[in-house]
Amino acid sequence: MAIFRVLGPLEVSDSNGTVPLTSQRQRALLARLLMESGQVVTVDTLIDCAWSEDDRPLSPKPALQTQMSRLRSALGMLGEAVVTVPPGYRIELSEVEFDAEIFEMLLREGHESQLGDPQAALDIYEKALALWQGTAYGEFADSFAHAESSRLAQLKLNALEDRIELLLTVNDFTTAINEAKPLIRGEIFRESLWGRLMRGLALAGRSPEALQVYHDLREKLKEELGVEPSAEIRSLHLKILHEELPKPTGPVGPEYSGTHFRRTPAGLDSFISRKKELAMLGSAFADARLVTLLGPGGVGKSRLAIEYASKMESRSTCAWVELSSLHDSKNTVIAFLDALNLPLPPDEEPLDSLVIALQRRDVLIMVDNCEHVVDQVATIISALITHCPKVRVLATSRERLALKGEGILKLGPLSVYNVRDDSEIAPALQLFIDRLASAGYTLRPDDSTAMQLAAEVCRRLDGLPLALELTAGHVSSLGLEAVATATDLLGLASGSRQSDQRHHASLRAALSWSYELLSPAEQRLLRRLSVFPGPFSTDWAAAVCRDEDSPLHTVLLLLSSLVDKSLVSTRLHATSDGPTHALLETVKEFAREKIGESEKFETSLRHARTVVEWVEQTASKIGTSDDGELALIAARIGDLRAARTWTHQNDPSLALRLSAALYWYAGLRADFEIIRWSEEAANLSGVDEHPARPAVLGSAAWSAMSRGDANAAAGFIEEARLSSSQARTLPESAILLNVSGALHTYLGEPEKGLNDQHRAWKAARAAGDRVAEVASAGYLALGLSQSGDREGSDEWLNKCFTTARQTPGPSIQALIEGLAGECEMETDPDAAFGHFTRAYELASSVDAHGLIGLALTSKVTLQARISDSRDSVSAYLPVLKHWRDTGNQIHLWITLRNLIPVLSRYGQYAATLGVHAAVASSPAGLRMEFPEDESLQSAASKARRQLGEDSVLVEQKWKGASINLTVALAEDAIKSILKTGGNTSEDSP
Repeated sequence: MAIFRVLGPLEVSDSNGTVPLTSQRQRALLARLLMESGQVVTVDTLIDCAWSEDDRPLSPKPALQTQMSRLRSALGMLGEAVVTVPPGYRIELSEVEFDAEIFEMLLREGHESQLGDPQAALDIYEKALALWQGTAYGEFADSFAHAESSRLAQLKLNALEDRIELLLTVNDFTTAINEAKPLIRGEIFRESLWGRLMRGLALAGRSPEALQVYHDLREKLKEELGVEPSAEIRSLHLKILHEELPKPTGPVGPEYSGTHFRRTPAGLDSFISRKKELAMLGSAFADARLVTLLGPGGVGKSRLAIEYASKMESRSTCAWVELSSLHDSKNTVIAFLDALNLPLPPDEEPLDSLVIALQRRDVLIMVDNCEHVVDQVATIISALITHCPKVRVLATSRERLALKGEGILKLGPLSVYNVRDDSEIAPALQLFIDRLASAGYTLRPDDSTAMQLAAEVCRRLDGLPLALELTAGHVSSLGLEAVATATDLLGLASGSRQSDQRHHASLRAALSWSYELLSPAEQRLLRRLSVFPGPFSTDWAAAVCRDEDSPLHTVLLLLSSLVDKSLVSTRLHATSDGPTHALLETVKEFAREKIGESEKFETSLRHARTVVEWVEQTASKIGTSDDGELALIAARIGDLRAARTWTHQNDPSLALRLSAALYWYAGLRADFEIIRWSEEAANLSGVDEHPARPAVLGSAAWSAMSRGDANAAAGFIEEARLSSSQARTLPESAILLNVSGALHTYLGEPEKGLNDQHRAWKAARAAGDRVAEVASAGYLALGLSQSGDREGSDEWLNKCFTTARQTPGPSIQALIEGLAGECEMETDPDAAFGHFTRAYELASSVDAHGLIGLALTSKVTLQARISDSRDSVSAYLPVLKHWRDTGNQIHLWITLRNLIPVLSRYGQYAATLGVHAAVASSPAGLRMEFPEDESLQSAASKARRQLGEDSVLVEQKWKGASINLTVALAEDAIKSILKTGGNTSEDSP
């Protein structure tokens, strides 16, 4: 609900928090309108309050119109309340609350309730007085708002005095005395106040003090005014002196008290990005009288509670209980009594006294930072909820209170990603930009570089509000880029700030606070969980973190406890076989600071073993069902990277097993980051005799081929040959032999390629590797087809389809369809096109990017052969982009080679000869002469004839050109063909 506040500094709030009004002139205009809300304020009056005689503009009325327009704009939706009504302006508050009007309304209600229900009247006065935040109309109280400010101040003083009278009525003499004493120091001539203080002292059994008060009043009146106290005060003095005051009836004590509670602390900064949570908090109280805001340190629980309390203060009596500075849990009840301004009872239990005092009170109690005294707080709140039917409690904690009927609102970090579209600024970034502005650093949303740096800071700090606020203070001195790229961002986020809560003074302090509250076993588990680079599952947590001191069931119980204490988060949309838990990056970095070298080594070893064993088991199932294993492995990329780094440094044997197990996954998905790992693994020392090394050398050779380095690929194959126990013969490794066969084929050695593929097929069958079996049989069929042996090709294709019936995975089916299409490209183009289409659809269903690219390349090449349409030319552009994006340079070179005849056909002779020269001289070593297809040489020869003497210069320029330059040349030529209409050279006049 929106509200205008004038009972203190002028302030406007809406559902998003405080509305910033920085212009003093616009603030003055708004204040003047609010002084006569609902009434027209003339133009002249508004001009007089906005400008002094010295700075008044030459044309004040147009200037006023401009200022009023800016005021409406600054107020946003609330600007609609400011309307133009001749001869001036009016503010209409039918849909907006106004604290001054609420105050006066509550005073009327309280006055009407005084005789019939003094306790209810006390509650009403409590709400009314809670609206005040300082001098009414703030900075304008000494100028044009002086009269209205004084009127409201007098109403407040009357309310305070009426409240003291009510306290005396309900026999709460102590509170009445405590509230009257400071008032008379500012109102020494207000005799009625002195009289009420005298009555309170006398009724409390402190008659000597009451008589002394009368003596002090009499002396002041004589000294200042030369008069005696009024007849009423003199009569009261005599009654006290002769002990003639009526004795109090009914209970005496704080149980009927209208005590002034400790006020909710003011939010010192703007409230941003929690509108949804604020609404959810309000809804939670519809179903529960106890709601606990749950979340990790620094996530903004206290700030949200403050904002909620500020919204409720106009409707409810609110009290704030701050527990962060409480060091002795035995004093928890006393902290409640202090916050509620209740005396410590001498002869009864403090909790009983607290319950009695609140039994009839309608109050919302905010209890902040419960986690270190959670058991004691739970006991207190349980008693209040049970015995005080009008009490509601909002608690903030890092773990739940575990009480019956407790409503839970989990508060997570602010999102670092846009929710709906790219034009929306992520909530974490909104907060960071605001706090940067508060620190004197302006970040413009149109500065894309700066916005990206700021977004990176938000991501690295998990969107934690405390961390963002602390870090923002360093940007002005260090610069945004230095902060965004800092290696110790947690250290920057732990820069101290002024705070009365030590655990909010820095992010590291907040994390230390949580860590110190854990048991030794919980601390140990948190440290060990830090080896996970990202989300993890419960079974992985148990496998990696358990030992003789922490068996499986203990780890699971401890993990549940860390979740309850907001140090481990759960993933709401996690699959049953995927990661279900995670540490925030800031928590992870802190935990890594706590783990010792020995513990870190042992935990990292268990993590690496868990990863390798899981990959071996999961990858072996690829192709057997729906290929869900591809997505499962992709989801664990963070763990794969961590295991690869650690094993390469500490355990070469595990490193080889990891690379060997990932070969088919990486190939099918075209994940060339993982494929490249095998080149490093192949060069590790001390593992020459490891059984997985031949497969790793084969994977390394494929990695070298994929980046277009045929010599390096041949080197890995030769190394495998030389290290084989069978001299000069490759080991019986399906992966190694499959890659060797492919390399021979690319280099124009088909016989050697067929021989290796046949051995690969046998090795795959012996090992039960169905993917390798299908791949080898398919490449045998393709090789035989290209050599003209159709009968042999069909035989091996039949073997492929027979195997496929036993391995129905989409990736296997896509591989077979693609190879079948290749075999039929020359003899049955229509059938081949159907194979390629099915291969593409099957591969796309499981994101097998390697197979997607192969199907696209073959389909486009076939289309270009049988069609002269523009579509057949433009289709090469997405193929080039696909291979460039995946990083597969060998297939990029192959696609460029396939383009050469197409470019020549459409008269792009310079591009034809340039691409031909670049491909022929590339490190990929692709053969450029096909006995069965002279199109490449024919295209090059034709281009030389057309270019004449310039052909030499073109070939010299493009010989040895990089793949990126060559792709750019081809793309420009394709775009030129499309631009000129796509006519072939044969069609040209």
